[in-house]
Amino acid sequence: MTNIKKTVTFSAHVRCKFVLHHKNYTQQERSNTFMSQKEMQAIKEDIRSALKAIDEGSMPMQRGLETRTIDATRRRATLKDEARTVVLDEQADQMVAGDHDPDFIAILYQRACHTSQQSASMRGMMDEHVAKRLRAEDATKQQQEQQQQQEQQPQPDCEQSSLQSPTQNKRAFSSKVISFPSKMRTSPLKPMKMLAVGSIRKLVGRTK
Repeated sequence: MTNIKKTVTFSAHVRCKFVLHHKNYTQQERSNTFMSQKEMQAIKEDIRSALKAIDEGSMPMQRGLETRTIDATRRRATLKDEARTVVLDEQADQMVAGDHDPDFIAILYQRACHTSQQSASMRGMMDEHVAKRLRAEDATKQQQEQQQQQEQQPQPDCEQSSLQSPTQNKRAFSSKVISFPSKMRTSPLKPMKMLAVGSIRKLVGRTK
C-alpha cells in the first residue's frame, strides 16, 4: 500500500485570546471554576448508586452510563481484547516477513472497531434527535407563554367613535349635493368668481 502523507494546516487569519492564568485566580473564581474533592466524591457516589439500581433493574438506563454497567463493561473489554489481538498478530506477521505497513494495521484495527463506531454513531444521532425535539418544545412553550401574557394584559376600553364611516359620510354628502339644471351642465365652462352660499341658493331658485 502507498504511504499517505499526513499534514497539518493552519488558517491564514488566526485570532488569539488571552486568558487569565489559574495562579492569578481569586479564591472565589477558583471555587467557581474547579471541582472540589467533596464535589467529585459526591458525583462518584451518585454514579455508583445509579449503576447499582440499573443492574438490579429498578432504574432505567441513564444516558452516559451505557458503558458503565456490568454487561457493557464485559462487552467493552472483549472488543478491546479482539482489537489488540488483531493489531499484535499483524505486527508479528510483518516482523517475520520483514515488512512494515502501518496503514494496513490501521485498517485492520478500524475493521475490528467497526461495531463500536457504529453504535457510537447511532447514539450520537439519537442524541441529536432528542436535542432537536427538546429545543422545539422549548420554543413552543415560550411562544405559548408570550401569547398568554399578551392575552392577560388589560385591553383599553375603546369608546364608540362619533365619526361616521367613510361610506356613511359619502352617502350623507351625496344627499346634500346641489343638482344644477341641464343647461348649466351642458354649457361650456366659463371663468366664474367664487360665489357665496347664499348666491348659489338664489341661483338654484331662479333656475327652478
